[in-house]
Amino acid sequence: MHECDSAWAKLPPPEQTHLLGLYGAWVNGLRDSGAFVTGRPCGGEHRLLATDASREVTPVTVHPEGLSDVVTGFFIIRAHDMESAVDIAKSCPGLLHGETIVVREANHS
Repeated sequence: MHECDSAWAKLPPPEQTHLLGLYGAWVNGLRDSGAFVTGRPCGGEHRLLATDASREVTPVTVHPEGLSDVVTGFFIIRAHDMESAVDIAKSCPGLLHGETIVVREANHS
C-alpha cells in the first residue's frame, strides 16, 4: 500500500479512528475466510533512493509524478488467482483515504 501526499495525516482524528475500525474488520474478515497470511504497517522515517543516468544513487524526496509516495504497509494474502487477489484488494479500507494498492504475485519456492 502506498500513500501519496500524506493523506492519512490530513484526516481529522475521528475519521482516522473510524478507518482503523474498518481496517480491523477487513483483516478479521480475511482471517475468517482463510485469506490472511500476514500484514504490517510501515511507519517512521524513510528514504527514497534512485539512480541517475550515471548510475549514481541519490535520495529522492518527490515521486516522479510530483507527489510524495511512501509505502505505508503490506498484506500478504492467499488467493486462487490474480483476479481473486484484486477483488480482495478492492475492498481494502486504504482506498478510502488516498492510498494506492499494488497487487503482486509472490514467488513460490
